[in-house]
Amino acid sequence: NMLPDPNLLRASIPMHWSEDTLSSTKSVSLQISVDNVYFTRAMAIPDLISSVKKSDIDTVGHLKDEQLEQMFQDAFDVVQTRCCAVDHPTATAADNKKVRLVAPVFDFLNHGTGRLNGSPNAMYESRVIDGEPMLVVTATNDININEEVFIDYGESAHTAWKCLGSYGFVPHYESGDERSTAELYVDGVRSEVGGDSVPFELIEAASNALDIEMDENYLTPAVALRIAEKAFDFADELYTIDESEPSSTVTAVTESEEDIYSSSLAISLRQHQSKILREWAFGLKQFAAAQCTDQY
Repeated sequence: NMLPDPNLLRASIPMHWSEDTLSSTKSVSLQISVDNVYFTRAMAIPDLISSVKKSDIDTVGHLKDEQLEQMFQDAFDVVQTRCCAVDHPTATAADNKKVRLVAPVFDFLNHGTGRLNGSPNAMYESRVIDGEPMLVVTATNDININEEVFIDYGESAHTAWKCLGSYGFVPHYESGDERSTAELYVDGVRSEVGGDSVPFELIEAASNALDIEMDENYLTPAVALRIAEKAFDFADELYTIDESEPSSTVTAVTESEEDIYSSSLAISLRQHQSKILREWAFGLKQFAAAQCTDQY
């Protein structure tokens, strides 16, 4: 059996987490995503159960509804964490038609993020070979014997909460990766930040809080420093591990292996987001300092 342990797989997917564990991530985007996945499955599974009950499938037709629901949840977990999106092999460039599929062995290829766990050294695409649609993996540079093959899972794996929600793991943090973003609240406004840009809505919120009238140079040193301060504060909050979480001996004894694994992923997400915010806020402070130097 090449499938993952269903219990640990469930523990890695936020949709199955307890409310306490999910809220401990402090990620509103992840919580909204979990709600969407939950209701999508909730609408699909009853129809699947009904279809099985009406079919002649002897191996599962005798199961109770609760057992069938668990079976379909497990199947959804595998598909969610192991499928990939490729261009439809017969579609033209103008069609922009995607198909999602699960391919044996291919689903063992890990996501490469850079120097910490290996850079992507292969790419994948759909092709028609001898009239048959194929999923083809091609090396993008020389791969040595016993060297692991890495691919890039795409945009869904570069924002940590999306990667966790889709694939059940938190990607390695890579300093300077402009595709990595983190949530930030500034004076009641929430936005995703990262790279070297500052969302306009955060600038507007900070300017209003400081009672500064915005002009063509709306990112003033004062506004930049206020946003940076909020980012540093939230980064500290994210990185702090509460004593009630499964890092203590008492909690580890009372919680199951699956609960501990889920909580460890929640902690990893917070710490990943904290690092992004710190790097981004430091850049803002440098910008403010440079602006002040230019003015004087």
